[in-house]
Amino acid sequence: MKRLILNLTLFLFMGNVFAQYTGSIHIPVDKFQVLDSATLKFTYRFTFVRDSLNPGTIKYVDLQTLLIGKNISKYYSQNFEDYCLSAMKDGKDDFKLFTEGSCGFEIFKNYPVKEMTVTDLGHKFLMSADFLYKEDLPTMNWTINNDTSTVLSYSCQKATTAFRGRNYEAWFTTEIPSNNGPWKFGG
Repeated sequence: MKRLILNLTLFLFMGNVFAQYTGSIHIPVDKFQVLDSATLKFTYRFTFVRDSLNPGTIKYVDLQTLLIGKNISKYYSQNFEDYCLSAMKDGKDDFKLFTEGSCGFEIFKNYPVKEMTVTDLGHKFLMSADFLYKEDLPTMNWTINNDTSTVLSYSCQKATTAFRGRNYEAWFTTEIPSNNGPWKFGG
């Protein structure tokens, strides 16, 4: 019963959001401003499925980038950014041309104010709705395990955490001077 009420609530909410969608994803490049200078850049290959309960579901791959500065970091989909730049260059804003499986989002972590700004842009499974919200930087309680491995010649150690109802596993190295990670992870 709870699931039915949740689904109905989400359906009604999404219909309201959809009614407000403008249909344009233009991002004016001339309005960008420099927030910080990146000292580290990491690229991730993110593989995911939209329906984890269906074993035959298509796997999607998205390239994602993490830029880390002194005060601010930015995590975003490189595929989505490449699409936006190409669409603006060609004068097109047809969302149908967007690369299937790319995640249209940006996450800015502002360390001095301990806040992050999340922009979630037009996912097909969210009825092409756009969201912009701020939230406090989450505190991650990591458990460092004894498991070790070598990744790209770095000696790494395993850590686990629970975050928003799910368990996560990460491999980290002390050879890279950063406690920032992909998506909303850090610590």
